[in-house]
Amino acid sequence: VSSTSPVDGELTTIIVVNGGTGYANPTINTTAFNSGVSTITLANTTNVAANMVVSGTGIPTGAIVTSVNTVTSVVTLSSPTNAAGGGSGNTTTFTTRIYIEGDGLGAVASANIVNSSIAKITVTTFGTGYTFANATVFGSGTSANTRCIIPPKWGHGFNPAKEINASNVMVN
Repeated sequence: VSSTSPVDGELTTIIVVNGGTGYANPTINTTAFNSGVSTITLANTTNVAANMVVSGTGIPTGAIVTSVNTVTSVVTLSSPTNAAGGGSGNTTTFTTRIYIEGDGLGAVASANIVNSSIAKITVTTFGTGYTFANATVFGSGTSANTRCIIPPKWGHGFNPAKEINASNVMVN
């Protein structure tokens, strides 16, 4: 079996219907913090919003911002820090998050931002078992809208003639 064989219910494509405005993936200086804390203090909260992905020294993989206090510049994380971080020379990166909801499992996607708008969504892990899916953009901007493309039963390429509604063959 080829690794490129059709897979039933894989989510391979998410189309950007409306790119929205105001999106950014900022890298911000962070006040020093210890391992095991769920809040960190930033130099500023410009372009930081709840549900964005957080990464940096001491931040566990897959951590998400659960809340942002714009007055104190404190963000709360979904997971406590796993090492000391922040301080002089250490920054924290906040990334626009694509959340995929549906009846399948395992699909992962990322956003490409151009001029503060979502230009493209790349599905990095296809997942399997999807008969429906919705992708939501979480970030500093607003109004982005997406559409998930679910392949026909048994996947794209399983039955090309049926998929493209072919009824004739041409030979040259």
